[in-house]
Amino acid sequence: MIDESQKIGIPSKTNGKELELELNWNTKVKPTDVRVRIGKEELVIDLKDLFFFVFTAGTADMQADLMPVRQTKVYKQIRQHRLVLKKDMKAGQMVIANCETDVETSVVDSLKGELFKSKGRSLMSGSVGTYPTIKSSIK
Repeated sequence: MIDESQKIGIPSKTNGKELELELNWNTKVKPTDVRVRIGKEELVIDLKDLFFFVFTAGTADMQADLMPVRQTKVYKQIRQHRLVLKKDMKAGQMVIANCETDVETSVVDSLKGELFKSKGRSLMSGSVGTYPTIKSSIK
């Protein structure tokens, strides 16, 4: 967000007049107010409305450029759960459920690789094992 007064002029393609957009022109206006001037005519619009217009008027490529994108590198953690059922199946039969979770590299780095190690084997190679438990203070 811009904290100080900013002004931009956009020249007209037809009559030589300039469209002037201004932010923070005095201390009493909200940071989201935009003052628009063409010659002596002046009006104030909300920045959100201006962004909405520019976004919807743009092509798909222009819209993609306006959308914020946060790219994060992740590791896929695979955990296998074995369940012994007591009802609706023969006693002693086992059900195996695989659970996949994406873990950010920052988490892996903060745990110094402990998240992906099990009995000396790395889970990055596809083996399955136990994981450290993060205790919660919520009861």
